[in-house]
Amino acid sequence: MKFGDTNPEPSHSPVDPTSKEEPTDRHPNNPEDRNPEPSDQEDEEDMSDNNSGAVNKPTQFEGDKGKSKEFLDELYLYFEGNSKKIQIDKDKVQCALSYIKGPAQFFVHTIINDAQEPISDSEDVPLKGLPSWVSFRKSFIQTFGVEDNTQAALNEISKCTWDRCGGNGL
Repeated sequence: MKFGDTNPEPSHSPVDPTSKEEPTDRHPNNPEDRNPEPSDQEDEEDMSDNNSGAVNKPTQFEGDKGKSKEFLDELYLYFEGNSKKIQIDKDKVQCALSYIKGPAQFFVHTIINDAQEPISDSEDVPLKGLPSWVSFRKSFIQTFGVEDNTQAALNEISKCTWDRCGGNGL
């Protein structure tokens, strides 16, 4: 400050690179900021680190057999689009289970109960854990009977009787 000035000079300029003040717009997860510790906060959207950025989350599955194939297809696309975060079978199974709700919740309960069982009757043995993705998918298909359109049509035709189908068998 010069003699006679009434306004003191600011001690630190906001654009001065030698300023000792910490910027207020730092993000704890930004590697360019000097704080290397990760934040304990979850990402705004779980598993939103899409490689392509164009993959939607799967629709919740509630047990409708007509939507089971669609659900598995959506999961596949979601896993592929989020391959940086969903890499191992355990991640895939946990993610899939989190989208199963409502009347199909019994399936989640069954998988979790089985995962908590010991691998043998001996003492001090590890738990079974979640199944592989292949085993999970097989169990899902057995439980919810993934049907394609052709199989669904054949099933309907096989149920058809002469009287029920308008007298012509179809």
